[in-house]
Amino acid sequence: MDKDNDMVATDRFGVKKFFRTKPGATNFYSDWGGSTRTISSNGEDSVDPRLQATCTNVLTIGGGIAQWKGPESSARMYVNRGSQTSQWLNTEQTLYVYNPSDTPSRSFQLRFRANHHGADVMPYGKVGDVSCGFGNYLIKFGETLGDNLVSIEMEYIHGMYKRHVKDIAMTLPYDKWVGIKGICRNTDSGHIKLSGYVNLNVSSQSNWKKVIEWIFSLSETNSDLTQATYDQEEASDQRITVCTSGTPPGDGIAQPTLAGMIAKKIFNRPGYWNWFRTEDCENFKMKYYSVREISPNNPYNPAYL
Repeated sequence: MDKDNDMVATDRFGVKKFFRTKPGATNFYSDWGGSTRTISSNGEDSVDPRLQATCTNVLTIGGGIAQWKGPESSARMYVNRGSQTSQWLNTEQTLYVYNPSDTPSRSFQLRFRANHHGADVMPYGKVGDVSCGFGNYLIKFGETLGDNLVSIEMEYIHGMYKRHVKDIAMTLPYDKWVGIKGICRNTDSGHIKLSGYVNLNVSSQSNWKKVIEWIFSLSETNSDLTQATYDQEEASDQRITVCTSGTPPGDGIAQPTLAGMIAKKIFNRPGYWNWFRTEDCENFKMKYYSVREISPNNPYNPAYL
């Protein structure tokens, strides 16, 4: 499905690839041409049902772009691999975004390896906000409007974060197409590297630049999870109880104590979703969306390692 020509270092949109595609991979390339169609909240794309959305209004697709005409307080676009039992692991996720200055999004984010409660309460079918699975690794472009911040974070389960693992100062322009890319990969059994890239002048694929990177490790000791946060999430739909004793129980990331949750320092297994999120947006446009399964230690250029 969506086979990739690994002999060339650009994808079918002409966008630069950093890592070679995994042999036999299942990839996602957006098919946003043709006549206009829409995806309602918790709905799926009629052309490629792996693409799903949650939003207040609808995600409008056509003419090569997808757009939240909005307004949206928090809109999400999810991609699954095709089934619950066949999930994403090492991936390169790429998207071009157009953020208008008159109604700017304050934050947009690439998220990886998620068993997060998503569209149509998948993957574990729990009602409310119960997740029962690993949240995601994420690269966040902006948090509050005008803060000019790019961050790496980790969400243990829905609502429980390790915030601002790494921050860098960076200003992304308005009113032009900008390329954003993230790569999430296991470098070995005990380390996960998350790397973020931008292309601020998409007239050339040579303009991609790495802007942020972090290695999550089994040896990490710090966490900003607190007992108050843990208790708050338990009080919300009894998330911990449901995920540690319910059926199905999920992927095992939820633990009955705060210490047990903190001990889950990395998630080096596959997840159901790769996804994109944007906050407080209106007339926000996207194109050239792709999720590729990569060979995690086989880049086109050794410098990418």
